[in-house]
Parts: sequence; C-alpha cells; structure tokens
Amino acid sequence: MANGVFVITELPSAGDPAVADLGERFEWTADSKPSAPFDGMRGGGARACPLKPWHMGTEHHTVRTDYPNAIKPSEQMLGPRKKPQVFKGYWDDRYNGHGYAEAELARFEAMVDRGNGIRWQYGTQVFEGVITSFDPEWRAAWRIEYEFTVSVHGRAGATDPTRVPITPPDTSTSLDNFDLAVQAMLDADDLAPRHAIAGSLADDVTEILTATVDNRETLAATIDQRDLAPPEQPIDAFTRIATQFRTGRDTAFSLLARLEQVRADSDMATQTAMSVLDFEDWIRSLRWSARIAMGAALTGDRAATERAEPDARRLYRPQTGEHLYAISRKFYGTPHGWKLIYDRNALASFTMDGTEMLIIPERGGV
Repeated sequence: MANGVFVITELPSAGDPAVADLGERFEWTADSKPSAPFDGMRGGGARACPLKPWHMGTEHHTVRTDYPNAIKPSEQMLGPRKKPQVFKGYWDDRYNGHGYAEAELARFEAMVDRGNGIRWQYGTQVFEGVITSFDPEWRAAWRIEYEFTVSVHGRAGATDPTRVPITPPDTSTSLDNFDLAVQAMLDADDLAPRHAIAGSLADDVTEILTATVDNRETLAATIDQRDLAPPEQPIDAFTRIATQFRTGRDTAFSLLARLEQVRADSDMATQTAMSVLDFEDWIRSLRWSARIAMGAALTGDRAATERAEPDARRLYRPQTGEHLYAISRKFYGTPHGWKLIYDRNALASFTMDGTEMLIIPERGGV
C-alpha cells in the first residue's frame, strides 16, 4: 500500500457505528511523517501502513453431493463470503518518536483481547469484521513487526467513521521526550574517538550540542515558570514555548546537516578497525538521537501553538458530509452553537468534507 492512510476503528460490542468513536483508532501511513504527532500514548503511525498489496478475495460456500450414476454432481450454492485478510507491517520509533512502537503494541493488543468488531479502511475500500489472530514480532523496543488476520463480515460504507475529539498534547510531556533525546545525544557524543577524528568535525558537534543543551535549559525554565507561577497572559507563555521548541528542532536539524556527508574514509585522521567501528557508532547514534529530538520538538511546538489559542480546548476532525448542526449538538448539546464553530474556524461551508481539523471553542453563552 503506497499512499494514503490505513485506518482501523474499533466498534463497540453492539456494532453501532454511530458511537464508533468510543473505541480505539489507529491511523497508519506509508509516509515518513505521521498524520498526528505521537504524544506518548496515541498518535504516530508513520511508516506503519501494511507493506503488501491488499488481497480482498471472495469464495462461495457450497454443499456438493455426488449421486450414484449421475453424470454431474449437484452443488448447492449457499452464498458468497469474503476470504480472511492478512496484514503485515511494523511500528518504528525512528519515524514517530521514542516509545511509539511499544505503546502501539500495547493499544493494539488490548483491542484484540477485547474481541470487538473493527472497521478498516484504505481509500474507498472499507470492510468490517473481527481480528482472529495477532502475531507481533518484537525485535527491539523501537521496532516491532506486526501481523494480524481478520475474518471479514462484509463491506461497510465508504465514509470514515466519526473521529474522537483530540485534546492538544501537554507541552511538559514533549519537554520530557526532548530532554531524553538531548541526553541520548550527549551520551552518544561520549563515544566519539576524538584522537582519530580529522578537521573540525568533533568541535562542530560539540558546539551544536552546547547550543542544544542551552536551549533545553531555557525551555525547561520557561515551562517550569508557567507551571509554578502561571502568567497573566497565558497566550504569551505558550507562544514563547513554541518558539523555543522550534529553536530546539533547528539545532537538532543543524546536527543532522553537519553529519550528512560525514564518512570514516574522509573525516578520520587515523584509521584502525576499532576506531572506524567507534566512529560509525558515534555518527549513527548522534543521527538517531537528533531525529528523536526533532520529532519531540515538533510535537512540543504544535502543542504549544495549539494551546496559545485561549479557546482551543478541543480539536475535532469531522466525517465526510457531517454538518455543523450535528457537530454543535455533539459538543454543546444543542444545534444552535453552530455559528461559534463556523466563525472560529473561518469556514466557507456548512457541510464538512472530512479533511478539516476544527477548533471547538468554549461554549460561552450558548
């Protein structure tokens, strides 16, 4: 499966799609960036899309009777049924952030254990059924392969089910993830075989890491100050936090850019088997940690930017064809709050096409 998003939605035991947003939901893409950032529990899904083509076979359930001396058998056609479908892929921290693979495994495993029906969708192809087997392959904490088989009950409607309202992730969680990535960068730098490195490479890396550590300390101080002594203007605090997360992302990117063309045969003054191995381990570890830092900083930037809007308490992605009356009733208990949502999101249409991410403002006087 090449492009798009592969979506799995858990259905409640009653099978009522109207309340399907009460269950788990997984969005996996073939892209290197997830549809939504991983917040430590949910989100992510980059490079998690099933890897093989989607086989959607059909077979007839029949009863065949071979009568004595009959030229042809009698075969009763009892109706068609869909063959089981098998999906394989992997969950990878490198594209989603630290802890994604194990968190996705835990969520998916819990859903399988509950035994509820699921709806899975890729593009216009939508089916419903139940998962009959799940076989994860745990290779490392940061990369877990999955394989699961579903018993297909039939096709469902082509529309994506209602999505769960999303609460913007906490900036403190993003700071923790960024801090872990920065510490991993520092630990990786301890592996540098400095006696064998040529030119200014080691000094350049140290300079970038120093700037990254300074940014981390400034960011932590800003978030601690906001938590301990909330400012009178919270918008300003979150705007400043978002800017500092962007600075952290820029420094991590600077490190990746500096290491992009580094090679042992051109950046080492002396080469021995051991020093080359140490050099490669150092470079790979730094690159890995820098990517994690960039992802955590991007998540923090988005979280702070969303929270800088004082009335953006919830986000919601509507399904195709859903209208503002229904969305207002969902969040306010009355259809008459539709204009709040319409004005807040500067909408041009009363009916949604399913691609919007709506800010749901506070109810106020509705």
